[in-house]
Amino acid sequence: MAIIGAAIIALAGAAVLVTAAISPSGSKAEPVIVQVNGEPVAEPEFRLYMDKEKGAVTNYFSVAYQAEDSEKYWTTEYGGETPLNRLKKQALEEAVRGKVLLLFAQEKGLAESASFEDIEKEWEENNASREQSIKRNKAVFGLGRYELSQYYFYYLSNLKLKLEELLGKEELTVSDEELRQVYFGHAAEYANRTRVIFEELSIPYPDGEKEKAKEKSATILGLLEAGMSFPEAAARHADGEPREHSFIEGEPESPLQAEALLKQAATRLKEGEYSPALDTGSGFSIIRLLKREAGYSVPLESVEAQLRAEALHLKFEQYLEKLAQEAQADIVTKNYVSLSETAP
Repeated sequence: MAIIGAAIIALAGAAVLVTAAISPSGSKAEPVIVQVNGEPVAEPEFRLYMDKEKGAVTNYFSVAYQAEDSEKYWTTEYGGETPLNRLKKQALEEAVRGKVLLLFAQEKGLAESASFEDIEKEWEENNASREQSIKRNKAVFGLGRYELSQYYFYYLSNLKLKLEELLGKEELTVSDEELRQVYFGHAAEYANRTRVIFEELSIPYPDGEKEKAKEKSATILGLLEAGMSFPEAAARHADGEPREHSFIEGEPESPLQAEALLKQAATRLKEGEYSPALDTGSGFSIIRLLKREAGYSVPLESVEAQLRAEALHLKFEQYLEKLAQEAQADIVTKNYVSLSETAP
């Protein structure tokens, strides 16, 4: 971030002024590392980002310089750079992005405050509530207790999702032209695919009628083996007409167990073949492969929702990055320089 780099140099003489101006109300004053558009990021919040970035930093030095853990690892120079300085730089960039996100969410009415102290208070209240629920034998979703870092970054992730959804209805609405650009960007992915088309006979089983449905399925299979058509067998014994389905081979598996089961069965069939009775959890289904269409190009309409979400996500990430690049990041040089890899 160019703004950040400039701030490190420009604020060397302003550290005392900035530090004196910031101290959380009613609590022990913590050293402020950076102010983002006037909102302080004190050491406890900044260290959450340092801890988060440690894995990426150690991996970088391991791959680039085969650096191994040692007593002086963080202050040893590799290629003109120490792991500690790289850690602080990466944490600084992420802390600015995080605070910009919080301030923007506050501006949009999705967060009451951008203050770390307020998030910390919510975290404490959330854990206290979970503790009371556990004592009263009430259901608790998730962990019984969250670490501050877990809660903090979960809180930010939720805000990002809400902001993306909100802006998608406002200034970041995806135009048809942007949608087409994303689609053509996936041209190779959507061309020359194999489309599988099959039809399904469904025999549902209400509570207590599974055996009856199983017997009906066996009867239908017998009729099909004798040469009866799917529509005729359905008219005699199934509930409703055969339903036609299609999917693209190689697409992500459906999270719906029944749908995934039918697709897996269809991939094993040859054209004209039918499956045994498949238990979908709510009924028995018999499927017949109609066609395996090679060289198929996936039309935009069938992936519009997916691509619109992708286009919005790209626009949103670019928008947030622009806000971060334009943010006024005033670093308290004395406090930034004195940071070690671990809290004192």
